[in-house]
Amino acid sequence: MKSAPALSLRGKDILVFHNVAKALTSELELDAILRAIMRQMEQYLLPEQWSLLVMDEGRQELVYAVV
Repeated sequence: MKSAPALSLRGKDILVFHNVAKALTSELELDAILRAIMRQMEQYLLPEQWSLLVMDEGRQELVYAVV
């Protein structure tokens, strides 16, 4: 049987992915979706700084989507 802290961490894991899924289905604009995902992941990972890169299919390289 898992301890209470392990269970609460698992609940936090599930909640962040649930919120990301809601962001994916609640917006039509890519920029708004990416920003919503970034907000959720910031709350979960607590980074000092970070960016999101996406693949530019035409140039075949990663480009910054959200900084």
